Amino acid sequence: MKHTIVFRIGLLVIVLLACLLPSQRAAAEGTNPVVIENLKPGSDHWQLPWKGYTVADDINLQIKGYPGAESVAPGGTVPLKVTVNPAQSFTVDVFRLGYYHGLGGRWIEHLGPFAGAPQQPCTLERTTLMNVCAWNTTVALQVPPTWISGVYVAVLSNANKFQSLIPFWVVEENRHSEMLFISSINTYEAYNDFPYDPEPSDPTGLPRTGHSLYDFSSAGSLPAVKVTFDRPFSSQYGNPGDGGVYDFEPELIAYIERSGYDVTYAIEPVTDAEPWLLQRHKVVVIGGHAEYQTMANYNGLIGARDAGVGLAFISGNEIYWQVRYEPNAGVARRIVVGYKHRAPDPVPDPKLRTIRWRELGRPEQKLIGVQLPENGWMSWGGQPWVPQNTNLWVFANTGLRAGIPVEAEIAGYEIDKYDPEFGLPDGTDYTLLAASPFLTTQNKVFMQNSSIYRSRAGNWVWASGSMDWAWGLSPGGSSNGGNNVRPALQVMTRNILDRMIHDAKVGR
Repeated sequence: MKHTIVFRIGLLVIVLLACLLPSQRAAAEGTNPVVIENLKPGSDHWQLPWKGYTVADDINLQIKGYPGAESVAPGGTVPLKVTVNPAQSFTVDVFRLGYYHGLGGRWIEHLGPFAGAPQQPCTLERTTLMNVCAWNTTVALQVPPTWISGVYVAVLSNANKFQSLIPFWVVEENRHSEMLFISSINTYEAYNDFPYDPEPSDPTGLPRTGHSLYDFSSAGSLPAVKVTFDRPFSSQYGNPGDGGVYDFEPELIAYIERSGYDVTYAIEPVTDAEPWLLQRHKVVVIGGHAEYQTMANYNGLIGARDAGVGLAFISGNEIYWQVRYEPNAGVARRIVVGYKHRAPDPVPDPKLRTIRWRELGRPEQKLIGVQLPENGWMSWGGQPWVPQNTNLWVFANTGLRAGIPVEAEIAGYEIDKYDPEFGLPDGTDYTLLAASPFLTTQNKVFMQNSSIYRSRAGNWVWASGSMDWAWGLSPGGSSNGGNNVRPALQVMTRNILDRMIHDAKVGR
């Protein structure tokens, strides 16, 4: 029933917006592979658990896994490293995330059964508290050349009806799509506290196993200073609705693909190695929660802006901590290093210290336009978003009026604001698009801001200033957004993305 309601809402919104979206019609009439892809039948089975199944946990490891490489080119291979306890057969079902008639994904293929068995125990490095799972490849997933770029999910199911999933990204580096969507996997790994035990070790509620880059989700309140992609996502942060990869991105992906944009996908380790990829597209979208960013990626985003690429930061608290990569077992960019303030960072170059960017003299506001204030976390969920300066082209055909709240939980959970202490970004036409009051966890009243400005090259940089913005955009994807979908926000987002594409100085 949920998906029937969602699908009807999606149809209604498309009908209402059809006359406002000329580029959508143009895309649909052309050979845009994303439009063609989303005409195929959809499925919501990328969300777990299926009926009659149970999500595997991190202690018993009924079935868990991770990819030996998070990204792959069409025609390549993804090594799936899977452990099964006790030994039994398992299958793999592959899905691609998108719009797909409001279901948020498409089933692609079923593989197996395969013989599964327990892998060797993971090891905990005592000095860094990094947990490493040196597992063997169980399934070599072949990616046909026909699979287009996207966020893919391998759903693992064992004979005892336990399930987990493995995300991976198909990256088409040579396709000059109009839009590049970058998934924020650094942050998802920073929060990953595998192996998570839901039973606390003492009355404080702290977990008794697992270490992330956070004290609240680390055993003994002792966070790691390094985390690795060579381990599964935890049962707390690795499943739909539980955070991580599925907390914000499916809603935004569904919106973008439903709108007919020609979009390709990448992840931060890819653009860290090849920052020039950012300048192959008219718009770069950061839509997850890019709290942790390497210097190469930060510099790459600045370079893209200065070259005339539009930047859309459709989340909140982005580019907050500097991190860097290290190899693991000879493979580059498998470890995310983040000492923060909990231990001296031994890196020789002080510019690479893994502390906050603003403490390195490079406040994120100078690029994004807004940034997270001190203790800028809400005391609960999200709150209404309050627009301002609604005479701007951004708000055309939205019906929004300055000072009248959008009654949905859109401003949250972490928010950004303009801080005059750090100054304006390098550009023109800087405008605040919202001023939404909210109560912090410290019982202080802050003001959430959204912003937009024009770069010196003539393109636009937009910041929603809210982690939950994507929940207001699309009835497709995960169920997090629920009743927060607002057509006015859909139109506003479309206005901005269309103008960014039109005014781009690259890819012409």
